[in-house]
Amino acid sequence: MSCSVDKDDELSDLIENNENHKDSVWFEQESSLSPGEWDKVVLVFGWIDDQIECERIKETYEEKYPQTNYRCNPVK
Repeated sequence: MSCSVDKDDELSDLIENNENHKDSVWFEQESSLSPGEWDKVVLVFGWIDDQIECERIKETYEEKYPQTNYRCNPVK
């Protein structure tokens, strides 16, 4: 089961407007359908340093799927 765009937006808004996620990080993948746009894939949270853990995930994906662009984007 996948989320519709509307539900994804609702979830993103809920997380980004929640003080509990102020240090969380989105692991994102560049859209293959719309280059330059980024899709949220994983919310990294609950670690001592969420940014470092997200970078570890990013490195793993870059090694396995080098044709795709990834980034770690702090929750705003």
